[in-house]
Amino acid sequence: MADELRERAAAMARREAAAQLRPAPFVPTDGTGTLVAVRLVACRSCGARPGERHWTPPFAPDGSGATPRGPRLAMLACEAVTARAVLPIVRTAERFPELREARFQTRAVLWDALSPATPPAEALAVVDDSERWIDAPGEPPDGDAARTLPASTRPHRGPRGWRWHRADLVPHFLSPHRNLPTRIGEHYAAELRAALRTGHEGS
Repeated sequence: MADELRERAAAMARREAAAQLRPAPFVPTDGTGTLVAVRLVACRSCGARPGERHWTPPFAPDGSGATPRGPRLAMLACEAVTARAVLPIVRTAERFPELREARFQTRAVLWDALSPATPPAEALAVVDDSERWIDAPGEPPDGDAARTLPASTRPHRGPRGWRWHRADLVPHFLSPHRNLPTRIGEHYAAELRAALRTGHEGS
């Protein structure tokens, strides 16, 4: 495995761990908390198209009227992220009024747009750079680009049997299709576990 890929994956793992360890904001029980409007986009890798999906807070379907003002997240039609994963979006929207309607995207959305034309090392560098906004949330991203959410992803395949569901519980740091060598995903997972353990011990 190239050293650059290892270093990029490790940096992204530490970033995701730091985001997960942030304290969650107060969530009102009356449904008035910040909601993240999800816009499903077609996946070029598998051909999945946007369709109906049931959302629960902090998620809401984009364009439903449930989120007249709020952050937007573009997500592949074939993927899912956890509620904890969007904590950086919620915190950013609540801390910075000018970003209450900011646009975000998952890693998988950007990766799908880059591959297969872009070599893996270059594509991973683009994804890594695009999520560094989290270190300084108030600063504008380059150009009109959406901010990339530093979070792992899982496949979304709708209701299925437990055997299939159990397999889908295992996340991948970049794409629901796991279209990078397995050893890179394993390296990322090890770095993420280490960063989470260190963060918990230091808190």
